[in-house]
Amino acid sequence: ADEVGAVAQAFDRYQEKLYEYIRRERAFTADASHELRTPLAVIRGALEVMLDSGCDAATETRLKRMQRGSDELRDLLDALLLLARSDERDLATAASDVGQIVVQLLRERRDSFNERALSVEQHDESPVTVAAPTRVLQIVIGNLLRAATQFADGGMLRVDVGAQRVRIEHRS
Repeated sequence: ADEVGAVAQAFDRYQEKLYEYIRRERAFTADASHELRTPLAVIRGALEVMLDSGCDAATETRLKRMQRGSDELRDLLDALLLLARSDERDLATAASDVGQIVVQLLRERRDSFNERALSVEQHDESPVTVAAPTRVLQIVIGNLLRAATQFADGGMLRVDVGAQRVRIEHRS
């Protein structure tokens, strides 16, 4: 009933509000991500059918670009779901090899780089492990690769992975 008790009760009320906010934010993120997955799956399926039906080279290039865009959106939704469902302790205990993620992303985007006449160099100075979920790192590094190359027309894409850094550089 004294001043310390009043401050403690105020802290408790504030903490409850924060927990409720976090719960609502996670519920919204999970619901929104889940609801977006269905139309995205329809788009992805239609693209696959169109690619399998045979088309000219220019149309195939455009369809593959759309497919990559839908894959990137799917990856983003996966990351949102992961973050919405995860606890900070789960995220902190995850460990990912950055070099392996870079190699995988460069392999997946090979068609895109060829379309833009980009040659790719990738160097690993030393193994780098980051305390983060692989899916989240794939999205972050994938977004960096896309940002570095989306307006590229020829040149060299160089990706260096070393202690304390990932460096993505486009030289034209």
